[in-house]
Amino acid sequence: MVRELTFAISADYERATGGWVYNQRLLEGLARLGWRIHRLTLPAGFPHPSPAARAEAAAAFRGLANGTLVLVDQLCLGVLPEVAKAEAQRSRTRDHTPRAWPLRNRSARPCGTSPA
Repeated sequence: MVRELTFAISADYERATGGWVYNQRLLEGLARLGWRIHRLTLPAGFPHPSPAARAEAAAAFRGLANGTLVLVDQLCLGVLPEVAKAEAQRSRTRDHTPRAWPLRNRSARPCGTSPA
């Protein structure tokens, strides 16, 4: 049985950051373990998406089949609590970083950060 995972990340994610290296190593490790990885590229602008980017990201998640296992970069899902709530009811969506699951945090800021 092939295990499948969809990984969602913003289109403008910086390629030289520690977060990018972490994501790449995580996905490469899962692939070595036999996981088939599908990428879902969300619009640019995270962690401060425009209303249009928020709507486009929500539509991208809605376009996934029910029951899809989705791993999301925390800069994306952490600022979309409405999407996280909707997806929790129909897919297996998880944010890959500790402290980042956003259902308790309804403010428009990355999870794990303090309000200004």
